[in-house]
Amino acid sequence: MQMEKVALKLLEKEDRDYNCKTYNYDTALILACREKMTKVALKLLEFSDIDYNHKTYNDDTALILACRNKIEKVALKLLEFSDIDYNHKTYNDDTALILACREKMTKVALKLLEFSDIDYNHKTYNDDSINISM
Repeated sequence: MQMEKVALKLLEKEDRDYNCKTYNYDTALILACREKMTKVALKLLEFSDIDYNHKTYNDDTALILACRNKIEKVALKLLEFSDIDYNHKTYNDDTALILACREKMTKVALKLLEFSDIDYNHKTYNDDSINISM
């Protein structure tokens, strides 16, 4: 929680490159989603130049991490962007919809199902698919 306060304070600074990548291709938004820093992720999404579709070395995106880590507010905010890659597949073939269902994020799953081209028939390498017993 203390690091989230530090990160929020850093976001007040001008001339910062929030899309800067670490050695494993993480960005500030990716790290905020991985570490479940909801306030930081939401603040980063206010910046017009934030790369919300960025992929890490193992193909995670902010939306994938928000779904995997049950960060509903961030996932729903990401889905407001008209060009969000909601059908993106990770290294093990998970999608945001599969993760939202697996983590019982009903609002996110319902929002994803509003997209006319959502891939609801997708199966992962492990033969996982959408869990309809949410």
